Amino acid sequence: MEYIEIWAILGVVTYFGMSIKDFLRSDWGIKKEYLSAPNRQKWQRNNAVLELGIACFGTVLILSRLVMDNIVLFWITGIAVVVMFFLTIFNERLMKKG
Repeated sequence: MEYIEIWAILGVVTYFGMSIKDFLRSDWGIKKEYLSAPNRQKWQRNNAVLELGIACFGTVLILSRLVMDNIVLFWITGIAVVVMFFLTIFNERLMKKG
């Protein structure tokens, strides 16, 4: 197993953990000025769904390349991961609006 594959697996595990943290509405890792924001619950729920999507598509991405050796599935899930990553960045703007 190469180093890049290990980093990819660690990234997927990290995103699973972050999504669980956000689904449980934990305050850990949230800036203090955002803790009392009126739209924090909506932002955190959206963030949890996007992080879970990144983790799931990332898992399929890793498996499609290593196990199944399917290049088409690799590209489709890779594009989905990148799109969801940018959606999490745009989700930050929702928090800053409030």
